[in-house]
Amino acid sequence: MAVDLVTIVGWATILVTFVMMGSGIPACLRMLKNKTTENVPYALFLLFSFVGLLGFQYAMLIENKTLAFINLTSVMVWGAYASIYLYVTKQKAQAVKYFLVAVILYAAQYLYLNQLPQSEVTETLGFFMLICCLLLNILPAVDCVTILKEKSGDCCDLSMLLGGTLCAITWCLYGSLVKNFNIYFPSIPGLLISIVKLILVVYYGKSIKKID
Repeated sequence: MAVDLVTIVGWATILVTFVMMGSGIPACLRMLKNKTTENVPYALFLLFSFVGLLGFQYAMLIENKTLAFINLTSVMVWGAYASIYLYVTKQKAQAVKYFLVAVILYAAQYLYLNQLPQSEVTETLGFFMLICCLLLNILPAVDCVTILKEKSGDCCDLSMLLGGTLCAITWCLYGSLVKNFNIYFPSIPGLLISIVKLILVVYYGKSIKKID
């Protein structure tokens, strides 16, 4: 039986997304080894987890098994990274505050959706996911500003940048093939920003820091 293009790209999206999830491992290993959270994107860890929860809800509503599997795994992986950050950081009060904000926002959207007619839930949740994914993809633009100010790529985790770039490419392609605007559109600005960041990191380079 011939395998269609959507299935092939779907599996490629799963593979690349898993690579992206794994790109957070070096940062977590550095945290555990050096007992420092410097340049660790905790906010992104939380946001990835939050978007993963929304994505899983959305996938169940539209009955997309690929999307459901990816997002459920995403919640577990990024949630684990955030937990490691909470364990290592010395600013636990601030980190817990961010975590509680994420929990409150998720609970709020869940309660809001329960008040809507069933016919409007999927479209509304898709819109929520679209906004959050856009934020997730636009947020790394802050690193571009930091790189330009410091004239150094030290603020950027290269493994996460490369993983994010590949992820944006596959999600754009997969979303286009299944004709779902909420899936492919948020990845477009993310891909453009990733390309700009790659250019800046290559141009300015990263300093080599020795840690005793």
